[in-house]
This record gives sequence, structure tokens and C-alpha cells, in this order.
Amino acid sequence: VLAVNRWGADLVSLRRLYISLIRPKLDYACFLYSTAARSHLIKLDRIQFAALRIMLGVLKCTPTYKLEIEANIMPLELRRNLLLTRYTCRIFTIKNHPLRHQVLTYSPTLFPKNSPHLLPVTGRIFSQFQTLNISLPSLQPASMTYRYFFPQFPILCSLSSVPKSDVSPANWNRMFLDLKNSVYSDCTAIYTDGSVQGQNCGCAVWSSEFTILAHLPCNLSIYTAELYAIYCALKFISASPGKYVIFSDSLSSIKALQNPLPATNYLITWILQELNKMPFKKVTLEWLPSHVGIAGNEEADRLARQSLKLSTVTKLS
Repeated sequence: VLAVNRWGADLVSLRRLYISLIRPKLDYACFLYSTAARSHLIKLDRIQFAALRIMLGVLKCTPTYKLEIEANIMPLELRRNLLLTRYTCRIFTIKNHPLRHQVLTYSPTLFPKNSPHLLPVTGRIFSQFQTLNISLPSLQPASMTYRYFFPQFPILCSLSSVPKSDVSPANWNRMFLDLKNSVYSDCTAIYTDGSVQGQNCGCAVWSSEFTILAHLPCNLSIYTAELYAIYCALKFISASPGKYVIFSDSLSSIKALQNPLPATNYLITWILQELNKMPFKKVTLEWLPSHVGIAGNEEADRLARQSLKLSTVTKLS
């Protein structure tokens, strides 16, 4: 016995048990039967309701919607829609997936709104993404090259061992110049930065030799903007001779590139692909602290804010 009204495991433990042992059985292929009769689907809902009552230790007469709110568990109907959306996103990251073509060629005229026939899975995918206002072809395919194997590239955080708040801006400048003049004296320095203000998003690349600005699609995260700035810098210098060091103030981006996960951001894969095309040590990625008065970083930050005013939006494709 795990729990009864007056003793047993706490809510957190019981919730974890439900999510790990019971809900996966309810999730299995659930979006395939989501159009089943309500009288059949309610049987599955009752399994979740029974588990929630045990978790919360409430009476059987407690309204079911309150159970799900109190336990922070998504209703099964919404979860089926969520899993369908996730599955579709996975389909569209694999170019040769057999279902990808079926979804793209689906026509809503095959099943009009007043049709007595139930929508097939492809129809529900089409309807779901229309509701979410997401264009299916805009989902970026992920390369399988780096899914299980990631070559080692010179991606460093030489200055990250010192907490930023423990060092004054003047000392940060001194430490950065020492690093740049000693380790990267033979490299062309490139600075990247991203900027997000409200729904607007942009990024910039600055060097003494060139400048790149890009106004990105709305509602992107600062993380995506920072990664795209690094990608733009790599694309620009890929055919250029010489050695380069790219300085980014996004520690999360540098860490993600150092230890990429199989289910990673597609921009991580793009960056690794560009690095793999270049001779080893032609390009080094290095972290630097932001807003401490480092001239190149301040210029990249100014240009990134300026990119938000550009009229042309750069598509991430």
C-alpha cells in the first residue's frame, strides 16, 4: 500500500510514481484513438482521476477538474493533442520520414467541416497546426550526423572559472586583453551578440574587418539569437583564409556547443557542421563576460539592438 487517507507517501512521491509508471501506458499511441467515442475515452480519464484522488487524499465527490489543477496534471484530452504535436515536430525533422509527405500533401477539402467522417491523423495534424498558427514546412530538419557522435572542437570558457560579480569591470577588461593578446594574438577577433525587445529579435556580428546584422522572426528566444549570430559568423569566414576567434557572451550557447545533446537545438547542429568543414583550430569559440566595457562586445551589443529596426526579416532556413 502506497498511501491511504491518514498515512503513506507524500504528494510529490505519488505524482512521480504516476507519471513514470501509469501515465506512459495511457500515453502509448494515444493520439491515434483520440477520436474514439467519449464513452470509451472516459474510462481512461477515470484511471487518471482515481490516481489523483490517491495522490491528494481527497473525497470521491471532489470535482475532477479541481483534481487535475491541484496535482498539476494535464487532462488526457489536452495531453493527446500535445503528444500529437510533438510527434509531428519529430516527423518534420527527418526529411525522408514516410509520413512527412502525407502530411504535406493533405487537403482539408477531403473532409469538410460538416462531413460525418472522422478526421484521420493527418487531418488532425493539419487542423492542430492551423490552430497553433504554425507553418509545417517551416519546421527545421535536424541532421542525423551528430546525433550520437560529436567531434571535439576548440570551444572554450577560459574566463568562466571566476564569478562575474567578484571582479570589477576594469579587471575583466584587463583579464580579457591578457587572454586575447597572449592566446589569440595571431587570430582575427570576431564578436557576436543577440538582442530581444518584446517580440522583436535580432543579432549582430562585429569585427574590425566586417559587420553582419540580422533581424530575426518574432518571438524567438535570446538563446536562439545568440546561436544564430555565431552561425552567421562561421558562414561568413568559412571560405576566408587565416585564423579566427569568435567571442560570445552567451555562456549557455557555449556550454551547449561543448556538450551537445542528441535532441538539441537545430542551430547547434548547423554550427557543428560548419566547424566540421573547416581545418582544425582555424576557428576557436570563446566566452567573454557581457556589459563589463569590453569594446568589441559593446559594439556587437549596439549593433544587435540596431538590427531590431531593420525592415527585412531573416528567415532561419
